[in-house]
Amino acid sequence: MKPSRLYLLLTNASLLLVLVVAAGFLHDARAATISSPSKPGIVISEFRTMGESGIYDEFVELFNPSADEIDISGWILRVSANCSSTTFDLVTIKPLTKLSPGQHYLIASSEAAVENPDQTWSSSPDLALPNKGGIALFKLTEEQPVDSVGMCADTAFKEGEFLLPLTEEKDQSYERLPGGDSGNCTDTNDNRSDFLKRLHAEPQRTTSPFISTCIPIVPTVTNTPLPPEGLVISEFRTRGTNGDDDEYVEIFNPTSSSVYMGGWQLWRSS
Repeated sequence: MKPSRLYLLLTNASLLLVLVVAAGFLHDARAATISSPSKPGIVISEFRTMGESGIYDEFVELFNPSADEIDISGWILRVSANCSSTTFDLVTIKPLTKLSPGQHYLIASSEAAVENPDQTWSSSPDLALPNKGGIALFKLTEEQPVDSVGMCADTAFKEGEFLLPLTEEKDQSYERLPGGDSGNCTDTNDNRSDFLKRLHAEPQRTTSPFISTCIPIVPTVTNTPLPPEGLVISEFRTRGTNGDDDEYVEIFNPTSSSVYMGGWQLWRSS
């Protein structure tokens, strides 16, 4: 068989033919794409409004449960005062602050019994976390919070069912599930479902080990060539009345759409 004669057959514009498509020669292959899940944002992952050192032994921990680095520079930690709609700004996050996937950020009172917080505020009667209030994280230019948690039905900041207030001066906190070494990715927009009370607080900071256990793996786009749909070998012969070289292959397109096959090859097996 002379391959050159078969390639000449391919020049006929009325024919679209393929026998075996080599993956590396498809010029019009479709990409098989797996969509990525929606990206979660920064969450309030652990907090307490009082601890064993008193009413100002308080902190708020943030966590990045996404698969991307997030710049939180200038974001605002805002508080709603007890069971009311009154709010005030507690902390503005420092410039050039970015959280990698699985990284925490610890904001604490200057009187809190926690080690090496990333940022502090000076607590006072007018600047503290109320036991029956709410906590929310805001981007600088947005009116809706990125995340919020509340401890009263009537407080301005909460999601779904509120948490019961912390009222005892002891080592304690609320942590977002699943918690601990499993990370803090659970976010159903219901505080009571998302948080669990800890008997011993364990706040993490930017220097703590990153926790990626609960962070979903984002599938990547693959560019695997796929065979054409619908084309069929409609007629062929390997020899005719003129001998071994009297041969052809006919391909038919039974579909309603054109199929571009420039660069495809016709292969044979011995």
